Amino acid sequence: MRPRQTQLTQATRSARCKYRVRHLTEYRYGELVPLCQNIVRLQPRNTATPTCHSFSLDISPAPTARRDRVRFFGNNISWVSLEEPYSTLKIEAFSEVEVLPAPKPSGVGLTWEQTADTLGPMGDRDLYWVRQYTFDSHYVSCGRELADYARPSFPEDAPMMECVVDLTQRIRAEFTLTAALPRLAHRCSTFCARGGGFARISPISKSDVCGRWASPPDT
Repeated sequence: MRPRQTQLTQATRSARCKYRVRHLTEYRYGELVPLCQNIVRLQPRNTATPTCHSFSLDISPAPTARRDRVRFFGNNISWVSLEEPYSTLKIEAFSEVEVLPAPKPSGVGLTWEQTADTLGPMGDRDLYWVRQYTFDSHYVSCGRELADYARPSFPEDAPMMECVVDLTQRIRAEFTLTAALPRLAHRCSTFCARGGGFARISPISKSDVCGRWASPPDT
């Protein structure tokens, strides 16, 4: 079955919506399960548009231990441990979420120099969290080689988004995967490193340069 396609009008996109969400998962096993430790990711996160006003998580049988926390990138998780034998596991979550109209993306129309200034010491304090992407990493550090490669994509007073698109298109066109599929991750890290390396020289957030940053799961 295909999901029903919903036509969104401009009025729908700009409306404030409230949702009551119920998520139910049930497992049935052919024999008793002696021990189970899992991570549950069902609690909606709060961002500029959705706000979770209430959330409840019911697990049956009741876990022997449970720990809730927020991971580095803002995702809510619940670690649960079931230490008594069971044959049926039921996980049910209830959420009340309010979704606001999406704000206009910040920084649209800025030059890359202006974008870099917003991340400097005297820049926008609301963007301080982005500055973590401007530091050296274990995989790549600032250097003349990266700056020389990226510089043609960043002419003086050019719009930031145009520079980003040009740089990513060049990287995609000029770096090819020559080995088997298992090395795809290496190509992704090279792609991000090239873009992110110049971002740290600018400084520009490598999340802007690379769009979707490849990193190991946070723990």
